[in-house]
Amino acid sequence: MCMCGMHVLIFIKKYMNALFLEQEY
Repeated sequence: MCMCGMHVLIFIKKYMNALFLEQEY
């Protein structure tokens, strides 16, 4: 479960980062 949680956090982080980069351009 802990691993799954970490995976989700990383996924959200990547998704947010992608959105941030998209907004910048």
